[in-house]
Amino acid sequence: MKRVLVTGASGFIGYHLLPRLVERGFSVHAVSRHQPDLYPAKVNWYRADLLEGSAGQRLVARVRPQYLLHLAWCTRPGSYQSSPENVAWLYRTVQLVRQFAQSGGRRVVLAGTCFEYGLSSRYCHEEETPLLPHTLYGICKRSTWEILQRMVFPAGFSFGWARLFYLYGPGQAQEALVPSVIRAVSSGKVFTCLSGNAVRDYLYVEDAAEALVRLLESRFAGAVNLGSGRGVKVSTIVKKIASLIGRSDLIRFCWRKSQEPARVVAETTRMKAVLNWEPNWSLRKGLKQVVATISLGKGEQS
Repeated sequence: MKRVLVTGASGFIGYHLLPRLVERGFSVHAVSRHQPDLYPAKVNWYRADLLEGSAGQRLVARVRPQYLLHLAWCTRPGSYQSSPENVAWLYRTVQLVRQFAQSGGRRVVLAGTCFEYGLSSRYCHEEETPLLPHTLYGICKRSTWEILQRMVFPAGFSFGWARLFYLYGPGQAQEALVPSVIRAVSSGKVFTCLSGNAVRDYLYVEDAAEALVRLLESRFAGAVNLGSGRGVKVSTIVKKIASLIGRSDLIRFCWRKSQEPARVVAETTRMKAVLNWEPNWSLRKGLKQVVATISLGKGEQS
């Protein structure tokens, strides 16, 4: 049986990804700082902080995985872009991949980010768009990608780098845009949107999970964008959510100049070719699902 180690497994993406790995016949070994109360029955769970000493090395030696899906990083909305922890994750990620390869691991997929790209009004293309990140988070992700590209690994070893764009879906941290709008409007509070003109590429988390599993199963070596390939204004997303809840009257826009990029949208030709797949969830269908989930009181993932 194919043995895979998934880091950051209790997080937003991991929660949706683990059942897919089980269904695809993987022997799943999941690790996170905190073990969730509920997880698929066939998943083997380990509690460890991969930023601490030799935790990663001990885990790899214990599990001896053939596959590694590395999602762990600092991702808390509001702080992750500038957190010094990004530097620690850069170091530990490179160390973990090296230890995995040395132990006989054959295939690793790592979560990169659209924030590796520079400011551009065009689509973000893997080969054409410069990697000029303007946040510590983006810089550390790009640096990890560049270091791993230059490392010498055993013959037959390969790694894929998934540049994830803006994700949303059930279980997302409540500080993120979509759940914060839903929670405010559902409770009768006014929501003020400060970045309405920004154009973003939003991908439903179930689609992101499927894309990551397909990338893991593939032999593709290199970077690939994981996004919807469609740009939508933040103001449009906010309006759609309010309309679904029936409280469009609670939305306010504060139009202002921003230092954030005006447009962040994935060029997805490579994704479709490599994975033989494209996203299944429309924005409206995805937002309806998140609204329904939060209305039922299901919590966020850690």
